[in-house]
Amino acid sequence: MQDTVVESASMRNEMSRKATMEYVGAKRRAYSELKSKKAKSAAIDDFCQVTGADRKYAIRLLTGSRRYREHAGRGKTYTPDAEALFLRLWRASGRMTPQYLATVAARQMAALRELEHVGEEEAAQVLRMSASTMERILRGCPREAPRRRNRRSGANALASGVPCVPGEALPPAAPGDMQIDTVALCGGDMGGNFFWGLTVTDRLTQWTELRGVWNRGAAATKDALADAEAAFPFPLTALHSDSGMEFINAHVLGYARDRARPLAFTRSRPGNKNDNARVEQKNASVVREYFGYGRIDRLELKRDMDALCAKISLYNNLFRPCKRIVSKTKRPDAHGFSKRYDKPATPLDRAAASACADPAAVRRLAALRERTNPIRLLEDIRRRHALILRKQDALARREAQGEPARVPCPVPPEYRLDRARDSATLHIIAQPPSSSDSLGVQHLKDRPRPRKTYGVFSI
Repeated sequence: MQDTVVESASMRNEMSRKATMEYVGAKRRAYSELKSKKAKSAAIDDFCQVTGADRKYAIRLLTGSRRYREHAGRGKTYTPDAEALFLRLWRASGRMTPQYLATVAARQMAALRELEHVGEEEAAQVLRMSASTMERILRGCPREAPRRRNRRSGANALASGVPCVPGEALPPAAPGDMQIDTVALCGGDMGGNFFWGLTVTDRLTQWTELRGVWNRGAAATKDALADAEAAFPFPLTALHSDSGMEFINAHVLGYARDRARPLAFTRSRPGNKNDNARVEQKNASVVREYFGYGRIDRLELKRDMDALCAKISLYNNLFRPCKRIVSKTKRPDAHGFSKRYDKPATPLDRAAASACADPAAVRRLAALRERTNPIRLLEDIRRRHALILRKQDALARREAQGEPARVPCPVPPEYRLDRARDSATLHIIAQPPSSSDSLGVQHLKDRPRPRKTYGVFSI
Protein backbone atom coordinates (compact mmCIF):
# COMPACT_ATOMS: atom_id res chain seq x y z
CA MET A 1 0.00 0.00 0.00
CA GLN A 2 2.87 2.35 0.81
CA ASP A 3 4.45 1.70 -2.59
CA THR A 4 1.11 2.53 -4.23
CA VAL A 5 0.88 5.87 -2.40
CA VAL A 6 4.42 6.83 -3.41
CA GLU A 7 3.75 5.91 -7.01
CA SER A 8 0.45 7.78 -6.95
CA ALA A 9 2.10 10.89 -5.54
CA SER A 10 4.64 10.71 -8.33
CA MET A 11 1.84 10.46 -10.91
CA ARG A 12 -0.02 13.34 -9.29
CA ASN A 13 3.03 15.57 -9.46
CA GLU A 14 3.16 15.01 -13.21
CA MET A 15 -0.40 16.38 -13.64
CA SER A 16 -0.99 20.09 -13.96
CA ARG A 17 -3.66 21.92 -11.96
CA LYS A 18 -5.92 22.22 -15.02
CA ALA A 19 -5.57 18.53 -15.88
CA THR A 20 -6.32 17.52 -12.31
CA MET A 21 -9.49 19.62 -12.19
CA GLU A 22 -10.69 18.15 -15.51
CA TYR A 23 -9.99 14.63 -14.23
CA VAL A 24 -11.94 15.28 -11.01
CA GLY A 25 -14.92 16.61 -13.00
CA ALA A 26 -14.98 13.61 -15.33
CA LYS A 27 -14.70 11.10 -12.47
CA ARG A 28 -17.40 12.92 -10.49
CA ARG A 29 -19.89 12.54 -13.35
CA ALA A 30 -18.98 8.88 -13.79
CA TYR A 31 -19.19 8.25 -10.02
CA SER A 32 -22.71 9.71 -9.82
CA GLU A 33 -23.96 7.16 -12.37
CA LEU A 34 -22.68 4.14 -10.45
CA LYS A 35 -25.27 2.11 -8.47
CA SER A 36 -23.46 -0.73 -6.71
CA LYS A 37 -21.20 -0.32 -3.73
CA LYS A 38 -18.54 -2.52 -5.34
CA ALA A 39 -18.36 -0.33 -8.46
CA LYS A 40 -18.11 2.85 -6.34
CA SER A 41 -15.32 1.32 -4.23
CA ALA A 42 -13.38 0.38 -7.38
CA ALA A 43 -13.83 3.92 -8.75
CA ILE A 44 -12.52 5.40 -5.50
CA ASP A 45 -9.49 3.09 -5.56
CA ASP A 46 -8.71 4.07 -9.14
CA PHE A 47 -9.07 7.78 -8.27
CA CYS A 48 -6.72 7.49 -5.30
CA GLN A 49 -4.16 5.62 -7.36
CA VAL A 50 -4.08 8.30 -10.07
CA THR A 51 -4.21 11.42 -7.90
CA GLY A 52 -2.49 10.17 -4.75
CA ALA A 53 -5.29 11.60 -2.58
CA ASP A 54 -6.48 10.04 0.67
CA ARG A 55 -9.63 7.90 0.49
CA LYS A 56 -11.84 10.20 2.58
CA TYR A 57 -10.71 13.24 0.61
CA ALA A 58 -11.37 11.35 -2.65
CA ILE A 59 -14.95 10.47 -1.53
CA ARG A 60 -15.69 14.13 -0.76
CA LEU A 61 -14.33 15.18 -4.17
CA LEU A 62 -16.34 12.55 -6.07
CA THR A 63 -19.59 13.21 -4.21
CA GLY A 64 -19.30 16.96 -4.76
CA SER A 65 -19.17 17.92 -1.08
CA ARG A 66 -15.71 19.43 -1.51
CA ARG A 67 -13.90 21.24 -4.34
CA TYR A 68 -10.38 20.40 -5.41
CA ARG A 69 -7.71 22.94 -4.44
CA GLU A 70 -3.94 22.99 -4.30
CA HIS A 71 -2.37 23.43 -0.90
CA ALA A 72 -0.45 26.68 -0.75
CA GLY A 73 3.18 26.56 0.27
CA ARG A 74 5.10 28.88 2.53
CA GLY A 75 5.14 31.64 -0.04
CA LYS A 76 7.92 34.05 -0.97
CA THR A 77 10.11 35.24 1.90
CA TYR A 78 11.69 38.20 0.13
CA THR A 79 9.78 41.02 -1.54
CA PRO A 80 10.32 42.03 -5.18
CA ASP A 81 11.94 45.28 -3.98
CA ALA A 82 14.47 43.27 -1.96
CA GLU A 83 15.26 41.09 -4.99
CA ALA A 84 15.70 44.20 -7.14
CA LEU A 85 18.06 45.68 -4.53
CA PHE A 86 20.06 42.46 -4.49
CA LEU A 87 20.44 42.59 -8.28
CA ARG A 88 21.66 46.21 -8.04
CA LEU A 89 24.18 45.22 -5.37
CA TRP A 90 25.29 42.20 -7.42
CA ARG A 91 25.89 44.27 -10.55
CA ALA A 92 27.61 47.10 -8.65
CA SER A 93 29.94 44.56 -6.98
CA GLY A 94 31.17 43.20 -10.29
CA ARG A 95 28.74 40.25 -10.55
CA MET A 96 30.39 38.21 -7.81
CA THR A 97 29.56 34.57 -7.28
CA PRO A 98 26.77 34.36 -4.65
CA GLN A 99 29.03 32.41 -2.27
CA TYR A 100 31.54 35.27 -2.37
CA LEU A 101 28.97 38.06 -2.28
CA ALA A 102 27.26 36.60 0.80
CA THR A 103 30.59 36.83 2.64
CA VAL A 104 31.00 40.59 2.08
CA ALA A 105 27.36 41.59 1.64
CA ALA A 106 27.38 43.91 4.67
CA ARG A 107 30.47 45.80 3.48
CA GLN A 108 29.20 46.07 -0.09
CA MET A 109 25.78 47.25 1.11
CA ALA A 110 27.42 49.99 3.20
CA ALA A 111 29.36 51.09 0.12
CA LEU A 112 26.18 51.12 -1.98
CA ARG A 113 24.44 53.32 0.63
CA GLU A 114 27.06 56.01 0.02
CA LEU A 115 26.23 56.11 -3.68
CA GLU A 116 22.43 55.80 -3.79
CA HIS A 117 19.33 55.54 -1.64
CA VAL A 118 18.76 52.10 -0.11
CA GLY A 119 15.61 51.18 1.78
CA GLU A 120 16.17 49.91 5.30
CA GLU A 121 13.66 47.04 5.08
CA GLU A 122 14.93 45.88 1.69
CA ALA A 123 18.58 46.11 2.84
CA ALA A 124 17.80 44.00 5.91
CA GLN A 125 16.21 41.34 3.71
CA VAL A 126 19.19 41.26 1.35
CA LEU A 127 21.60 40.84 4.27
CA ARG A 128 19.54 37.85 5.49
CA MET A 129 19.76 36.10 2.10
CA SER A 130 21.83 32.96 1.90
CA ALA A 131 24.04 32.03 -1.02
CA SER A 132 21.41 29.51 -2.22
CA THR A 133 18.71 32.19 -2.24
CA MET A 134 20.98 34.49 -4.23
CA GLU A 135 21.59 31.73 -6.77
CA ARG A 136 17.85 31.18 -7.21
CA ILE A 137 17.31 34.89 -7.85
CA LEU A 138 20.17 34.97 -10.37
CA ARG A 139 18.87 32.07 -12.44
CA GLY A 140 17.12 34.58 -14.67
CA CYS A 141 20.26 36.72 -14.92
CA PRO A 142 23.12 34.40 -15.92
CA ARG A 143 26.60 35.85 -15.84
CA GLU A 144 28.45 35.92 -19.14
CA ALA A 145 31.94 34.82 -18.15
CA PRO A 146 34.71 35.15 -20.76
CA ARG A 147 36.02 31.94 -22.20
CA ARG A 148 39.53 30.84 -21.47
CA ARG A 149 42.15 30.53 -24.13
CA ASN A 150 45.08 28.20 -24.19
CA ARG A 151 48.59 29.33 -24.90
CA ARG A 152 51.60 27.16 -25.61
CA SER A 153 54.79 27.29 -23.60
CA GLY A 154 58.25 27.38 -25.11
CA ALA A 155 61.67 26.26 -23.91
CA ASN A 156 65.26 27.48 -24.05
CA ALA A 157 68.74 26.39 -23.04
CA LEU A 158 68.29 27.39 -19.37
CA ALA A 159 65.23 25.18 -18.92
CA SER A 160 67.34 22.13 -18.07
CA GLY A 161 68.67 23.94 -14.99
CA VAL A 162 65.20 24.56 -13.59
CA PRO A 163 63.49 21.61 -11.84
CA CYS A 164 60.34 20.42 -13.59
CA VAL A 165 57.78 19.52 -10.90
CA PRO A 166 53.97 19.61 -10.51
CA GLY A 167 52.78 22.91 -9.10
CA GLU A 168 50.57 21.18 -6.53
CA ALA A 169 53.01 18.43 -5.54
CA LEU A 170 53.08 19.70 -1.93
CA PRO A 171 50.51 21.90 -0.17
CA PRO A 172 51.81 25.38 0.72
CA ALA A 173 52.90 25.56 4.35
CA ALA A 174 53.05 29.37 4.58
CA PRO A 175 52.45 32.44 2.37
CA GLY A 176 55.17 33.27 -0.14
CA ASP A 177 54.93 30.28 -2.51
CA MET A 178 54.16 32.06 -5.81
CA GLN A 179 52.92 30.97 -9.21
CA ILE A 180 53.51 33.33 -12.14
CA ASP A 181 52.17 33.51 -15.69
CA THR A 182 51.58 35.99 -18.52
CA VAL A 183 48.45 36.74 -20.57
CA ALA A 184 48.55 38.27 -24.05
CA LEU A 185 46.52 41.46 -24.54
CA CYS A 186 46.77 41.01 -28.30
CA GLY A 187 43.15 40.98 -29.46
CA GLY A 188 43.62 37.60 -31.16
CA ASP A 189 46.60 38.74 -33.28
CA MET A 190 50.02 37.69 -31.98
CA GLY A 191 51.83 39.79 -34.59
CA GLY A 192 53.57 43.06 -33.72
CA ASN A 193 54.14 44.67 -30.34
CA PHE A 194 51.58 44.74 -27.53
CA PHE A 195 51.22 44.55 -23.76
CA TRP A 196 51.15 41.37 -21.72
CA GLY A 197 49.59 40.95 -18.30
CA LEU A 198 51.97 39.48 -15.71
CA THR A 199 50.07 37.66 -12.94
CA VAL A 200 51.74 36.72 -9.65
CA THR A 201 49.56 34.61 -7.29
CA ASP A 202 50.30 33.27 -3.82
CA ARG A 203 49.13 29.66 -3.50
CA LEU A 204 47.96 29.90 0.12
CA THR A 205 46.33 33.33 0.48
CA GLN A 206 45.40 33.79 -3.23
CA TRP A 207 46.96 37.27 -3.09
CA THR A 208 47.36 38.31 -6.72
CA GLU A 209 49.38 41.15 -8.24
CA LEU A 210 48.90 42.18 -11.87
CA ARG A 211 51.44 44.16 -13.87
CA GLY A 212 51.61 45.26 -17.50
CA VAL A 213 54.70 44.14 -19.44
CA TRP A 214 55.61 45.40 -22.91
CA ASN A 215 56.34 42.43 -25.22
CA ARG A 216 57.15 40.29 -22.12
CA GLY A 217 60.87 40.93 -22.56
CA ALA A 218 63.29 39.41 -20.06
CA ALA A 219 64.36 42.71 -18.47
CA ALA A 220 60.80 44.09 -18.42
CA THR A 221 59.48 40.88 -16.84
CA LYS A 222 62.16 41.02 -14.14
CA ASP A 223 61.31 44.64 -13.31
CA ALA A 224 57.60 43.82 -13.17
CA LEU A 225 58.29 40.91 -10.81
CA ALA A 226 60.31 43.17 -8.54
CA ASP A 227 57.53 45.75 -8.51
CA ALA A 228 54.92 43.09 -7.74
CA GLU A 229 57.05 41.63 -4.92
CA ALA A 230 57.14 45.02 -3.19
CA ALA A 231 53.32 45.03 -3.01
CA PHE A 232 53.01 41.72 -1.11
CA PRO A 233 52.54 42.02 2.68
CA PHE A 234 54.75 38.96 3.26
CA PRO A 235 58.15 37.85 1.88
CA LEU A 236 58.44 35.59 -1.17
CA THR A 237 59.95 32.12 -0.75
CA ALA A 238 59.40 30.35 -4.10
CA LEU A 239 58.47 30.97 -7.72
CA HIS A 240 56.77 28.50 -10.06
CA SER A 241 56.21 29.27 -13.75
CA ASP A 242 55.71 27.52 -17.06
CA SER A 243 58.56 27.01 -19.52
CA GLY A 244 58.02 30.32 -21.34
CA MET A 245 61.04 32.33 -22.41
CA GLU A 246 59.84 35.34 -20.44
CA PHE A 247 60.65 33.41 -17.23
CA ILE A 248 63.37 30.92 -18.19
CA ASN A 249 66.11 33.46 -18.88
CA ALA A 250 69.17 34.88 -17.15
CA HIS A 251 67.40 38.05 -15.96
CA VAL A 252 64.55 36.35 -14.10
CA LEU A 253 66.67 33.44 -12.84
CA GLY A 254 69.25 35.88 -11.55
CA TYR A 255 66.52 37.89 -9.86
CA ALA A 256 65.34 34.75 -8.05
CA ARG A 257 68.76 33.36 -7.11
CA ASP A 258 71.08 36.37 -6.61
CA ARG A 259 69.80 37.47 -3.21
CA ALA A 260 70.50 36.83 0.46
CA ARG A 261 67.68 34.28 0.61
CA PRO A 262 67.34 32.76 -2.88
CA LEU A 263 63.89 31.85 -4.11
CA ALA A 264 63.18 28.23 -5.00
CA PHE A 265 62.50 28.41 -8.76
CA THR A 266 60.60 25.55 -10.45
CA ARG A 267 58.61 25.14 -13.65
CA SER A 268 55.62 23.11 -14.82
CA ARG A 269 55.85 19.87 -16.75
CA PRO A 270 55.43 20.37 -20.51
CA GLY A 271 51.84 19.95 -21.58
CA ASN A 272 50.46 20.04 -18.02
CA LYS A 273 48.74 23.39 -17.57
CA ASN A 274 47.18 22.23 -14.30
CA ASP A 275 50.64 22.31 -12.70
CA ASN A 276 50.21 26.10 -12.60
CA ALA A 277 46.53 25.94 -11.68
CA ARG A 278 46.43 28.73 -9.08
CA VAL A 279 47.63 31.42 -11.44
CA GLU A 280 45.96 29.96 -14.53
CA GLN A 281 42.53 30.49 -13.01
CA LYS A 282 43.46 34.10 -12.20
CA ASN A 283 44.11 34.71 -15.89
CA ALA A 284 40.35 34.46 -16.40
CA SER A 285 38.98 35.85 -13.13
CA VAL A 286 41.41 38.79 -12.90
CA VAL A 287 43.00 39.64 -16.27
CA ARG A 288 40.20 38.76 -18.72
CA GLU A 289 37.57 40.00 -16.26
CA TYR A 290 38.79 43.59 -16.67
CA PHE A 291 40.75 43.67 -19.95
CA GLY A 292 38.67 41.22 -21.97
CA TYR A 293 40.22 40.08 -25.23
CA GLY A 294 40.97 43.50 -26.71
CA ARG A 295 44.38 44.60 -27.98
CA ILE A 296 46.55 47.24 -26.27
CA ASP A 297 49.59 47.95 -28.41
CA ARG A 298 50.69 51.54 -27.67
CA LEU A 299 53.86 51.93 -25.60
CA GLU A 300 52.79 55.49 -24.75
CA LEU A 301 50.12 54.01 -22.47
CA LYS A 302 52.63 52.34 -20.13
CA ARG A 303 51.95 54.72 -17.25
CA ASP A 304 48.18 54.33 -17.62
CA MET A 305 48.56 50.54 -17.67
CA ASP A 306 50.64 50.60 -14.48
CA ALA A 307 48.03 52.66 -12.64
CA LEU A 308 45.18 50.45 -13.87
CA CYS A 309 46.93 47.19 -12.94
CA ALA A 310 47.73 48.52 -9.46
CA LYS A 311 44.08 49.41 -8.85
CA ILE A 312 42.89 46.03 -10.15
CA SER A 313 45.31 44.27 -7.79
CA LEU A 314 44.16 46.24 -4.77
CA TYR A 315 40.47 45.71 -5.56
CA ASN A 316 40.89 41.93 -5.85
CA ASN A 317 43.12 41.63 -2.79
CA LEU A 318 41.15 43.90 -0.47
CA PHE A 319 37.52 43.52 -1.51
CA ARG A 320 36.97 40.40 -3.62
CA PRO A 321 36.54 37.11 -1.70
CA CYS A 322 37.87 33.85 -3.05
CA LYS A 323 38.01 30.25 -1.89
CA ARG A 324 40.71 27.62 -2.04
CA ILE A 325 40.36 23.90 -2.64
CA VAL A 326 41.48 21.90 0.38
CA SER A 327 40.92 18.35 -0.83
CA LYS A 328 40.23 16.50 -4.09
CA THR A 329 39.51 12.78 -4.01
CA LYS A 330 38.36 10.30 -6.64
CA ARG A 331 34.79 9.17 -6.14
CA PRO A 332 34.24 5.46 -5.40
CA ASP A 333 32.01 5.06 -8.46
CA ALA A 334 34.84 6.47 -10.64
CA HIS A 335 32.61 9.31 -11.88
CA GLY A 336 34.55 12.53 -11.35
CA PHE A 337 36.12 13.92 -8.19
CA SER A 338 34.82 15.01 -4.83
CA LYS A 339 36.15 18.48 -3.98
CA ARG A 340 36.09 20.45 -0.74
CA TYR A 341 36.73 24.18 -0.43
CA ASP A 342 37.45 26.43 2.50
CA LYS A 343 35.28 29.36 3.58
CA PRO A 344 35.36 32.35 1.16
CA ALA A 345 37.56 35.21 2.37
CA THR A 346 39.50 38.09 0.84
CA PRO A 347 43.25 37.65 0.32
CA LEU A 348 43.87 40.42 2.87
CA ASP A 349 41.92 38.51 5.52
CA ARG A 350 43.84 35.34 4.69
CA ALA A 351 47.16 37.20 4.93
CA ALA A 352 46.14 38.77 8.26
CA ALA A 353 45.32 35.32 9.65
CA SER A 354 48.80 34.01 8.84
CA ALA A 355 51.82 34.57 11.05
CA CYS A 356 54.16 35.43 8.16
CA ALA A 357 52.55 38.70 7.10
CA ASP A 358 54.04 42.04 8.11
CA PRO A 359 51.73 43.47 10.84
CA ALA A 360 52.43 47.06 9.82
CA ALA A 361 51.59 46.33 6.18
CA VAL A 362 48.42 44.50 7.16
CA ARG A 363 47.28 47.41 9.35
CA ARG A 364 48.00 49.89 6.58
CA LEU A 365 46.04 47.85 4.02
CA ALA A 366 43.16 47.30 6.46
CA ALA A 367 42.94 51.06 7.07
CA LEU A 368 43.03 51.63 3.32
CA ARG A 369 40.14 49.19 2.87
CA GLU A 370 38.05 50.95 5.51
CA ARG A 371 38.33 54.37 3.88
CA THR A 372 37.88 53.13 0.29
CA ASN A 373 34.54 52.65 -1.44
CA PRO A 374 34.80 49.33 -3.36
CA ILE A 375 31.98 50.15 -5.78
CA ARG A 376 33.52 53.51 -6.63
CA LEU A 377 36.90 51.81 -7.06
CA LEU A 378 35.42 49.26 -9.48
CA GLU A 379 33.80 52.07 -11.47
CA ASP A 380 37.17 53.88 -11.61
CA ILE A 381 38.84 50.71 -12.92
CA ARG A 382 36.33 50.47 -15.74
CA ARG A 383 36.69 54.16 -16.59
CA ARG A 384 40.47 53.89 -16.71
CA HIS A 385 40.28 50.91 -19.05
CA ALA A 386 37.89 52.79 -21.32
CA LEU A 387 40.25 55.80 -21.24
CA ILE A 388 43.17 53.61 -22.35
CA LEU A 389 41.16 52.37 -25.32
CA ARG A 390 40.17 55.92 -26.29
CA LYS A 391 43.77 57.14 -26.06
CA GLN A 392 44.87 54.23 -28.24
CA ASP A 393 42.26 55.10 -30.86
CA ALA A 394 43.32 58.75 -30.77
CA LEU A 395 46.97 57.83 -31.33
CA ALA A 396 45.99 55.61 -34.25
CA ARG A 397 43.99 58.45 -35.84
CA ARG A 398 46.95 60.82 -35.48
CA GLU A 399 49.23 58.37 -37.26
CA ALA A 400 46.66 57.83 -40.01
CA GLN A 401 46.54 61.60 -40.58
CA GLY A 402 50.33 61.85 -40.74
CA GLU A 403 50.71 63.81 -37.49
CA PRO A 404 53.46 62.98 -34.97
CA ALA A 405 52.21 60.99 -32.00
CA ARG A 406 53.03 63.00 -28.90
CA VAL A 407 53.52 61.14 -25.66
CA PRO A 408 51.23 62.48 -22.91
CA CYS A 409 53.32 61.04 -20.06
CA PRO A 410 57.00 60.19 -19.46
CA VAL A 411 58.20 56.86 -20.77
CA PRO A 412 60.30 54.77 -18.34
CA PRO A 413 64.00 54.64 -19.31
CA GLU A 414 63.97 50.89 -19.86
CA TYR A 415 61.47 51.36 -22.70
CA ARG A 416 63.37 54.08 -24.59
CA LEU A 417 65.06 52.94 -27.79
CA ASP A 418 68.50 54.12 -28.88
CA ARG A 419 68.72 55.59 -32.39
CA ALA A 420 72.51 55.21 -32.51
CA ARG A 421 72.19 51.50 -31.86
CA ASP A 422 69.42 50.86 -34.34
CA SER A 423 68.52 53.69 -36.71
CA ALA A 424 65.50 51.80 -38.04
CA THR A 425 63.71 51.82 -34.69
CA LEU A 426 61.40 54.55 -33.51
CA HIS A 427 62.96 56.88 -30.94
CA ILE A 428 60.22 57.99 -28.54
CA ILE A 429 60.80 61.42 -27.00
CA ALA A 430 59.28 61.79 -23.56
CA GLN A 431 57.36 64.95 -22.70
CA PRO A 432 56.26 66.19 -19.29
CA PRO A 433 52.80 65.09 -18.20
CA SER A 434 50.02 67.44 -19.19
CA SER A 435 46.33 67.63 -18.41
CA SER A 436 45.56 69.19 -21.77
CA ASP A 437 43.50 67.36 -24.35
CA SER A 438 46.45 66.83 -26.70
CA LEU A 439 45.16 63.51 -28.05
CA GLY A 440 41.56 64.53 -28.42
CA VAL A 441 40.71 62.47 -25.33
CA GLN A 442 39.33 63.94 -22.13
CA HIS A 443 41.46 62.85 -19.17
CA LEU A 444 39.98 61.45 -16.01
CA LYS A 445 40.93 64.46 -13.87
CA ASP A 446 39.48 66.85 -16.45
CA ARG A 447 36.00 65.40 -16.16
CA PRO A 448 33.58 67.40 -13.98
CA ARG A 449 32.54 65.40 -10.93
CA PRO A 450 30.56 66.41 -7.83
CA ARG A 451 32.61 66.91 -4.70
CA LYS A 452 32.23 63.99 -2.31
CA THR A 453 33.57 63.18 1.14
CA TYR A 454 34.55 59.74 -0.10
CA GLY A 455 36.40 58.60 -3.18
CA VAL A 456 38.99 56.32 -4.70
CA PHE A 457 42.48 56.39 -3.25
CA SER A 458 45.25 57.62 -5.52
CA ILE A 459 48.10 55.45 -6.67
